[in-house]
Amino acid sequence: EELHAISEEINNADARVVEKMLELLFSQSAFTHFPAHAVCSAKPAQPRAEINEMYQFYFDKEVDTERGGEGASDKKNIYFTPTSKVVLIDSEVKYLIAGKLLYEINGRLRDVIAEAPNTIPRSNSVLYAGIAVNPLIGLLDGLALFFSFLNIQAADRFYNALHGAKFTINGKPVKFENKTGTGANGNGNPFEELLRQESDISYRSSDLINDIYKKRFMTLADGNYQLKDFVNDFVGISPLQQYFYEKRPDIFNKEILWIEIDLGQPFQFSDISDLMVTLNCFPLVNRELNEYTHSVVKGSNVIPLYTDDLFFDVRRVADSRDTVYRPRSSTDKGSENSYLVRQGGIARFDSRDARESVKSLMGLVRDEAAAFAIRGTDLISYELKQLDQILARLQQRIDDSGAGHGLNSYLILESDIEYDKINIQYWSVAGELANNIRPGSALSVYRGVDIMDRSVVLMTPTIGGKQKLSGEDKLNALRRSLLSGGRVVTAEDIKALCYELFGNVISGVEVKKGVSRAPQAGKGIIRTIDIYIFLKDKNGLTPDEVYQKTESLKLSLKRESINLLPYRVIVS
Repeated sequence: EELHAISEEINNADARVVEKMLELLFSQSAFTHFPAHAVCSAKPAQPRAEINEMYQFYFDKEVDTERGGEGASDKKNIYFTPTSKVVLIDSEVKYLIAGKLLYEINGRLRDVIAEAPNTIPRSNSVLYAGIAVNPLIGLLDGLALFFSFLNIQAADRFYNALHGAKFTINGKPVKFENKTGTGANGNGNPFEELLRQESDISYRSSDLINDIYKKRFMTLADGNYQLKDFVNDFVGISPLQQYFYEKRPDIFNKEILWIEIDLGQPFQFSDISDLMVTLNCFPLVNRELNEYTHSVVKGSNVIPLYTDDLFFDVRRVADSRDTVYRPRSSTDKGSENSYLVRQGGIARFDSRDARESVKSLMGLVRDEAAAFAIRGTDLISYELKQLDQILARLQQRIDDSGAGHGLNSYLILESDIEYDKINIQYWSVAGELANNIRPGSALSVYRGVDIMDRSVVLMTPTIGGKQKLSGEDKLNALRRSLLSGGRVVTAEDIKALCYELFGNVISGVEVKKGVSRAPQAGKGIIRTIDIYIFLKDKNGLTPDEVYQKTESLKLSLKRESINLLPYRVIVS
């Protein structure tokens, strides 16, 4: 038993040394929780609406609980908000012409209502989407198209072609841009945005999530496109459209706008036929806005940030005069109207919190009480038994209060006013509980009058949510930082990045040189760097999670690598 205790102490000491090294080398935000994310669609209550991060939706999810015994479940609200400002327009895709088929779209379902014979000229590089729009809509700028391309092998080539495609609406050329939403959540001040990028964890997470889904969005640029300029008796220009007009003239009317998408290179008919195009979609991030008011005095104030979930980031701190407090790092000197976010206890080297210390003391008291009882020292034995009973009552109160094992977060605030009220807004996340909500699930509107309730529907599963990094994940991050300084240059840097993003589910990584067909038309064969990732047999990852991690790896390579050759990631 003593040897086992010594072994545990050694392991704990190693973990504490690693924690201290990470604290010295990195900012605390580098190892915080990461929220789950997905793409959803919504229907506005007005002809045109603009939403932002203050709009909140929730999903009532069943979670396992210990209170009801084994196998019991409970309900928990999982909250989501948009990652950026988004324009919603009262419209929907009603028809789609792909290849030789004409589809009628009804939500997530579609039916073939007409088929062109082989004698009619057609192109597998051109798509036509017929959208029904509210006639009260004036401005069309910000209209977003979301594409779902099922063939993963040809997805990169399709999205590259999509980003360079030519668009027309009812035969008139328009400009679509590859972006999500109409802009980040900010006031447009470049200096303020720079400060947010440095200190706002939620802002950086939303920016990363937007980059993950960005390739699947095409948004109508700010060109002052008015609906009245496109409403006409459009019957189609191509022979395929003219054929369908003769068969179904009812779908070519003034209430339907036809968007032509010329990809510039052909794709297989089966891939084009499986393509889905949806309007009014935007990325979601799992976070809940908490808000409360706290009294402060002049000087330093310690304010706990209470939440039933996991604390994520502070959004805004302001006093009764609406003076906004600025965040500062732990290395900066204390200044007025500033705050510092801390987590945990008093940052000793052993970094044990009070709960762990009490538990250790209880074990020590019990051992010593037995030792003094053997020696026959009744007085000392009696006193130790009394102390044991006091600690037992303390432990019982801790258990009854429901205090968790995790470290609490709190705000250290510097104020120059004798007495004031401080309003604090901060985000909390559900971590891994927010993962694996299926596509097609309806979200309820918690805050936002411009969106119709129960119209918010997930287009992709929720993925990516995780708690704080485990000890092994932190070691992988530390190893990569020490080896490459956060840059990807050599093959070993690529392997270290793979282990950091995928964790312990990888059995091996190989980096080789290869060749591939260029995604751009007319470029032929190009050289590539192929990354082969071998997963363990029992890795516990769903196909959607593997896809998300692969996309995150590609995005990290694009951001951090200085290599000129494109990367291909093959997961097996």
